[in-house]
Amino acid sequence: EREYKRAIELSPNYPTAYHWYAESLSAVGRFDESIAMYERALKLDPMSLAISTDLGRAYYVARQYDRAIEHLKKIEELDPNYVRTHFYLAGVYEQKEMFEEALASRRKGILLNGGNSERLTAAGRRVMDAVAAAGRKGYWSTAIALTQEAAERNGESLNPSEMAELYSLLDDKNKAFEWLETCFRERRVNLVFLNVEPAYDNLRSDPRFADLVRRVGTPNYAPGVR
Repeated sequence: EREYKRAIELSPNYPTAYHWYAESLSAVGRFDESIAMYERALKLDPMSLAISTDLGRAYYVARQYDRAIEHLKKIEELDPNYVRTHFYLAGVYEQKEMFEEALASRRKGILLNGGNSERLTAAGRRVMDAVAAAGRKGYWSTAIALTQEAAERNGESLNPSEMAELYSLLDDKNKAFEWLETCFRERRVNLVFLNVEPAYDNLRSDPRFADLVRRVGTPNYAPGVR
């Protein structure tokens, strides 16, 4: 924070300084200050899609889901080919359990990244069938299965940050903590957001979470437990 403030003092019209300072404020739960910094960054660079979408993510971690959707939808209208918008929107929709909308947004993002349309259509049907049969648990268990299948098909390793979030959202705490420990060992940058990421709200009452927060060294901020 001291260095960001110094950067802004040295160059008060440099939008990136405000952008990354806003990101760091968001990571420690200082949401009002974070959003104000994003707004200052956008005044300096109003056409920056990176700054604007990250403001949408700041609304997301602040649990201002409706505001996040409204903001990200405006960006989608301005530039429907900006990939990050669609993935951020999907995450917000998932927190609101708007699973059909989440799938549509995620599909757009994956297609823009070169995904296979037929495979995505089949996966979408599979997910919605699981939702019809088992609700939110059906959604997340199928998301995990699809993620594992895609990694195997492409000969890739699973992303431990992604898997930790998925298992937390499924409310499989033991698996979530196994993957979080992998994140810790590998020093994954996502752990910077450990204390504010909504996907981990299911875990906050577990003593293992407090221990991980202590070891990571993030400020002791907890937005609430589901």
